[in-house]
Amino acid sequence: VQQFCHDNNVYFEFHSTFFVVKDKSTHRILLTGPSLDGLYTITVPCLQSLPKVAFSAVRTTAQTWHQRLGHPHSQLLHSMLSRYSLPLANKCSTFTCEPCFIGKSSKLHLSSSNSKSYNILDLVFCDVWGPAPVASSDGHHYFLLCVDHFSSYMWFFPLKQKSDVFPTFKRFMIMVERQFQTKLKSVQTDWGGEFRNLHSYFSSIGILHRLSCPHTSEQNGTVERRHRHVVETGLTLLAHSRVPTHFWHFAYDTAVYLINRMPSRTTKNISPFELIFKTKPDFSFLRVFGCRCYPHLRPYNKHKMDFRSTPCVFLGYSTSHHGYRCLDPTTDRVYICRHVRFDESSFPFAKSPPPNLSTCPSPTEPYISSYPNPIPTSVPLQPEKLNLPTPP
Repeated sequence: VQQFCHDNNVYFEFHSTFFVVKDKSTHRILLTGPSLDGLYTITVPCLQSLPKVAFSAVRTTAQTWHQRLGHPHSQLLHSMLSRYSLPLANKCSTFTCEPCFIGKSSKLHLSSSNSKSYNILDLVFCDVWGPAPVASSDGHHYFLLCVDHFSSYMWFFPLKQKSDVFPTFKRFMIMVERQFQTKLKSVQTDWGGEFRNLHSYFSSIGILHRLSCPHTSEQNGTVERRHRHVVETGLTLLAHSRVPTHFWHFAYDTAVYLINRMPSRTTKNISPFELIFKTKPDFSFLRVFGCRCYPHLRPYNKHKMDFRSTPCVFLGYSTSHHGYRCLDPTTDRVYICRHVRFDESSFPFAKSPPPNLSTCPSPTEPYISSYPNPIPTSVPLQPEKLNLPTPP
């Protein structure tokens, strides 16, 4: 009797001439039988006419129910066991299911990192973005982004190919160590092929190379989020000014320039520029990207009757000069100039149809927005069919 009650989640009621078996939860009568010669008997003919519930609901383990139900989630399984009063042999419902691990494997929730840097260059995050679907006007397909963990300051380096990461990073490291009079201590990257050559180089000079696990980009989330911020800001600049997308490297470089000067929650509402250089940024120097501008071009005149300026397009800020980049759309020449007048309500490319990006030519001289390679005072670009209106 005890085993019968335990296995079927029922209880007995014994009377002088009969007995009943009732469900423990619903108190519904599942079975009745007579009392014959002092014994309560269950006869075979009676078994065939009884409800199947009384004998099919044999108690089993939660793991067996999990397997019967097609391996549902643990919360769903517990809900069904309770809601439908499925009989359990024991109350323990904790178990390990290897087929679920194999068939339903998914990424775990990673808690936020609590690691902190207390000085510049304690840790630098690096990652490569690309390839861009459209080559830049200087032939770049990628860019390398380096982010200082302490200040969140970013450095932007356009690349023609991923193999340029190694020499570009070596120049970056020499520059920042000299500028900030401290040694680079740790670098975090993924294990992409462009960073593998750096691993042995770091080991030889004592830099700790931290790696994110394969296919776990969230471990390199600091630079991944910065990538997204830079790309979205750059695309917004291009959309507002209607500057052709093959000038994306200028837009992204300008985005980095601006983001470095904006307060951030991660830096307690202090701009990365102010943290790293101990001075407030000069916002009076800023102008609207892609607007019409008039640089002072008298030094480039061949004779005294040449015009002193020509309508150009503002393409951001020089990283090697305290000046502006001005594109002459009639000659595709970029001037670096400090004496510039702006019409921030006019956008020359806004009135032009989109150019044929598939015919972008290869450049003759590369543009590299990084120290110590300076940008020449004027950078000639290959002529392109931009279908621009005739300047006034």
